Amino acid sequence: MYIRRDAGIAIRLFAIVLFIATGLTSKLAHSQCEPLWQPFDSTTASLSGTNGTVFATTMWDPDGPGPQTSKLVVAGDFTIAGNAVAHELASYDPVTGNWAPLVAGMTGSVFAFTTLPNGDLIVGGFFSSVGGVSANNIARLNAATGQWTPLGSGVNAGVVALTTLPNGDVVAGGNFIFAGGVSAFCIARWNPTSGQWSPLGAGMNDNVNAITTLPNGDLIVGGDFTTAGGVSANRVARWSPLTEQWSPLGGGVNAEVLALTTLANGELVAGGLFTTADGATANRIARWSSLNGQWAPMGSGLNAEVRALTTLPSGELVAGGFFTTADGATANRVARWN
Repeated sequence: MYIRRDAGIAIRLFAIVLFIATGLTSKLAHSQCEPLWQPFDSTTASLSGTNGTVFATTMWDPDGPGPQTSKLVVAGDFTIAGNAVAHELASYDPVTGNWAPLVAGMTGSVFAFTTLPNGDLIVGGFFSSVGGVSANNIARLNAATGQWTPLGSGVNAGVVALTTLPNGDVVAGGNFIFAGGVSAFCIARWNPTSGQWSPLGAGMNDNVNAITTLPNGDLIVGGDFTTAGGVSANRVARWSPLTEQWSPLGGGVNAEVLALTTLANGELVAGGLFTTADGATANRIARWSSLNGQWAPMGSGLNAEVRALTTLPSGELVAGGFFTTADGATANRVARWN
């Protein structure tokens, strides 16, 4: 069991997320033609960034439904963000244009974010302390007090995927086998009310790299596993909160899933190293429809791995990775699907 995390090749989707944060999506052209991949012009969202690799980004509203504006939060292997000294974690305010550090000290790196309904920020990664507080690979930032706290006794190995369920529970994925001292193979749920960890069924037989949710609340998980809850599921699986059961998504894909997102129409998109989905050609990216229960390619795909996916407010999809072409056209590591 392993997770590949090479700082030298991590994806920088910094400009993409800032593009969303600053409300510039109106500059995207809305074509009436067939869906296709297009190069993404990151110069439309230029600003000074970080002096090192960015591993994870998210939009964070510190006071939940309150009056404060949302901020961009980034994590990675850097010491400077904009003109601010910020080690590993930083926030950017699109209204003021200012960067600020989020933590005074961290032993390790952050690879995933999620937020609670009240605005608290959850971070996951490979670390043993954050802000001077002992926290095993996952921690919580209280947006009101600025204090960091652990999530129970945490997990015993890295966290690389996080999401928050509609009921407020946090789901973490990675390569751990214990969460809060309870057996939880590569995926676990944390209840903020009780402060307790619990497994999601029997979990997975290998790494979980990505998590997203469908409009009906079902959880979709991607990684390098071939079973979920003891059921055959080739690298992508669905968890139903109602039945608390795992199920496959068709025949799955033939290699590792590294990224997931849900489109505005409710369809799921998976990206990664695979070249087939349900046995049909789907080069590193594929779309799953819950309506017909089938995988479909997205054009001719991309010529190298996809490591990040984001759905824009316009409904367009942005993919980031190590590819240089999309649908055979030049697209250097970032492309959008219209």
